[in-house]
Amino acid sequence: MKYEVMESKEYPGDWTVGAVIDPPEGDGDIYLAIFSGPQARERAMEYEKFKTTLEQDRRGHSIDTCLRS
Repeated sequence: MKYEVMESKEYPGDWTVGAVIDPPEGDGDIYLAIFSGPQARERAMEYEKFKTTLEQDRRGHSIDTCLRS
């Protein structure tokens, strides 16, 4: 899953973090987090970094490896 940060075209000043889950993991499901208010852009960027790090960590460990730990 890849996360993308974008400013809202409909509501300038609001920022979104979006992700699409493509097959085989999903059926094109779309997830969207919306950030508004003070430091919306910075909070969206921080959230994207957090989610990307979790995704990379998840990909780096197989279930078998986790069960053996």
